[in-house]
Amino acid sequence: AMSDVIDFATIATAGNATDFGNLTVGRRNVGTVASPTRGVFAGGNPGSSPLLDDTIDYITIASTGNAQDFGNLLIAMREQGGSSSNTRGLIAGGYTAPANLNTIEFITLSTLGDSQDFGDLTDARNQLASSASRTRGIWAGGYTGFKDRIDFVTFSSLGDATDFGNLTQNRKDVSGCSNEIRGIYMGGRITPVNVNIID
Repeated sequence: AMSDVIDFATIATAGNATDFGNLTVGRRNVGTVASPTRGVFAGGNPGSSPLLDDTIDYITIASTGNAQDFGNLLIAMREQGGSSSNTRGLIAGGYTAPANLNTIEFITLSTLGDSQDFGDLTDARNQLASSASRTRGIWAGGYTGFKDRIDFVTFSSLGDATDFGNLTQNRKDVSGCSNEIRGIYMGGRITPVNVNIID
């Protein structure tokens, strides 16, 4: 069974997580994006065949309660990367049977509705890290064979991603975070072992 639990923590303090509510569909390998007011969860693996989901649901960050329906992805997927500005959320890559995706879809975070086509990554891959500034969305690493590629797009436009550079090592299952200046990409997996690298 897949969990539908949503927890929250108050970032300025330390302590255990607290129950926030529940997703509309229990699932893992979900793409996440956010604005200052909303958190949005897209796609994932619901644990039953075909192990892919097109659900988009959302919560209001300042409140607590169950997620509500936002719309649907163009393609049911899992293991995708989410990147967002204050106004747009982008979902890139991922897996849909029988292959990985190179697609980038977008939503306008303040509205409700289905995702729309934004463009394409430079190549198809899943399990990729995400980061962002106010103007750029960035995805790093991933898997169709292990990747070191970093791609970027400009949030305010539509179009295909552009090559940004490379990680120090090919790897998948990478995690990412960022501020306005730096994107940080940590850990991941190089078959058959996990790694402790931070780029």
